[in-house]
Amino acid sequence: MKVKKRDGKLENFDKNKIIRCCKRVGVKEGLANDIANVVETEIYDGITTTQIRAFVLKELERKNSKAAVNFRNYRK
Repeated sequence: MKVKKRDGKLENFDKNKIIRCCKRVGVKEGLANDIANVVETEIYDGITTTQIRAFVLKELERKNSKAAVNFRNYRK
């Protein structure tokens, strides 16, 4: 599955990036894995990183509202 980056480049989807990002905003590893697994079922070839962020945020809002706030403000 290919993901379209902001600069237009395509790269392979990497679920570990979602896990790392979630952990950086205060999510425990188990929940980070769960979120990454849910997001992985929603992606499609050519999805943008912005759309992936929206899926991650939606899951965080459902499961950990404090981390969702941190995620909204998080930039790599």
